[in-house]
Amino acid sequence: MMEHRFEERSIRHLKRDLWQVQEREQTQEVRLGEDLPDVGNILCVRGQCILRSKEWMREEVGVSGGVMAWVMYAPADGSAPRTVEVWIPVQLKWPMPQTDREGTIRTAMSLRSIDARTVSARKLMVRAAVSAFAEALEPCQTEVCVPSEMEDGIQLLKKTYPAVLPVEAGEKSFMIDELVPFPAGSGEVAEIRAFRLDPRASQTQVVGGKAVFRGEAKLQLMCEDGEGTLFPMELSVPFAQFSDLDRDYEQEATLGLTMAVTDLSAELQEGGVQLKCGLLGQYVVHDRILLEVAEDAYCPGRELEIRSRELELPMMLDSGVETVCTQTVLGNDVARVVDVWTEGAQPKLHRAGDLVEMELSGTTWALYLDTEGKLQGASGLWSQVVELPVAGTAAVTAELMEQSRPTVSVVDGKIQARQELVLGTSAQSQRGVAMLCSAVPGQALERGGDRPSVILRRSGGQSLWELAKGCGSTVDAIRKANGITEEPLDGRMLLIPVCS
Repeated sequence: MMEHRFEERSIRHLKRDLWQVQEREQTQEVRLGEDLPDVGNILCVRGQCILRSKEWMREEVGVSGGVMAWVMYAPADGSAPRTVEVWIPVQLKWPMPQTDREGTIRTAMSLRSIDARTVSARKLMVRAAVSAFAEALEPCQTEVCVPSEMEDGIQLLKKTYPAVLPVEAGEKSFMIDELVPFPAGSGEVAEIRAFRLDPRASQTQVVGGKAVFRGEAKLQLMCEDGEGTLFPMELSVPFAQFSDLDRDYEQEATLGLTMAVTDLSAELQEGGVQLKCGLLGQYVVHDRILLEVAEDAYCPGRELEIRSRELELPMMLDSGVETVCTQTVLGNDVARVVDVWTEGAQPKLHRAGDLVEMELSGTTWALYLDTEGKLQGASGLWSQVVELPVAGTAAVTAELMEQSRPTVSVVDGKIQARQELVLGTSAQSQRGVAMLCSAVPGQALERGGDRPSVILRRSGGQSLWELAKGCGSTVDAIRKANGITEEPLDGRMLLIPVCS
């Protein structure tokens, strides 16, 4: 008998070779310059993660960069607080399955904690715990067997799945070099003690053959006026960028974006700050397709040999945004809060049955004046576990996208800082789809003399396909005989014409 082979259709998509969070603790010694007084006590440390490069190798991916850190200390001679700038290099590597094809790396680095201690009156040791996730996406091609009309009375059970697949990834690097003015009424700024940049994308979309994203870079400053008073300030610079894609997409295509800072400087100018920064927008395009496959087949009155295989595609099941609130209590005998800021690590995920436990952690820092008017610093670690429901064996990922500036209150001489973390989450199917590849009709089945031409059967517990296959009929024949177009209600009596 002739073998009926299904036509094969190639689907180009991205295969995820790696998604993993890694933490690395790095230390760096720094000696004070000759123009700086001896260290009395350390008040606070601020930091900014900088991504320098990404490297795709056959058996691993690597990310290198570092942390720009500013250590503020009170001098031993009782003079005004001073700030020391430190660069802490960081390199991370993730092993992954060996591949000869180079793909795209998507990553984000954040600070879980940063602190400093005195080695001597002239030397500091700064320690930073950096958290980063890495995703490695490899271009690949999957062959799908597309069902078509069959001869010889072969019946096919066709299923259509609306599949959302990652199809293209890339990145767009760009620079901002702009004089950002101080807001009206902000007061005198004599010196910038520390700064941090938080780029946030507010709009992402695929427009034809372009990836388009817009947002703003929020510059958080620790400033000092002419009288030595410290105060925070936040400035904002909008950005709008696009990147050419490999092909045009329909409106259903979506764009996922992860931002990273690749370079940063902020210099005080008259009336504002000269911001120079490098930003990297790392994107993944997801497209929606209707995937039609044949999951089962039979031939009334004849044997049928079928061949099938499992179709595995990285189908996106769900994506969304989770906002998590955390709270930290800091300090003692607080009279006035100067500034409070927080840093969160990339979330760690643990599977627990039908739930994924998302472990969040980070550090909140504070500068404040105590009841004696003395400048003090305090920090506190925080952690929280959030549970996310997950279907079946789906692979869940989460990344830290934004962390708001804390809202602060002072209660009983302590600072209560509340901050919001915005997390992007997604669930990807790990379950294959059964797919027929070919069908070979065999010999005719012998029909007994007492075999009826019509069977009377009460519906319930079986689909029309199962009834038709078991009784030697067809779904169309049952529908026509009973005047129905959908699955019947349980308990309904059905006439089943026997085709064999």
